[in-house]
Amino acid sequence: MTNKLFGRLLLIGTFDEKFLKKVSENNKITYCDHLGEGVGVENSFFSEVVNIKKIRKRYKKKCFDFIVVNYNDIENYIKHFVKDSIYLCNGLLYIENYDKSIIKKYKRYDVKIEEKKQLVIHVNQAKNKLLKNRVYYVYD
Repeated sequence: MTNKLFGRLLLIGTFDEKFLKKVSENNKITYCDHLGEGVGVENSFFSEVVNIKKIRKRYKKKCFDFIVVNYNDIENYIKHFVKDSIYLCNGLLYIENYDKSIIKKYKRYDVKIEEKKQLVIHVNQAKNKLLKNRVYYVYD
């Protein structure tokens, strides 16, 4: 999967050192932020550490080509993360260790979903509206 990544990348959660090393060695990645506990400070490749609750305030609309997420770390924030990931990502969203309930939440946005070892969501054609986001937020 790391060979397919290029452009701007956002990592959310904890990943093993092997994966992080492959990401840092990938020359196609121009910018990478890692949202997680204690990550990014000592490693010069990752730009900075940002709080997951302030993700939408920190980044512009459709500013990332890829987002890679560990579901176990965002499980408590899934209500916010679904709409924020549609807002931020312009390409593919990879979710590791996912739960089947998240598939239903993303299908609301008319996205293409592939279930492999990871959940791959094509969010570039997603349709999101302000009213739709608020209704789903209350519903969830």
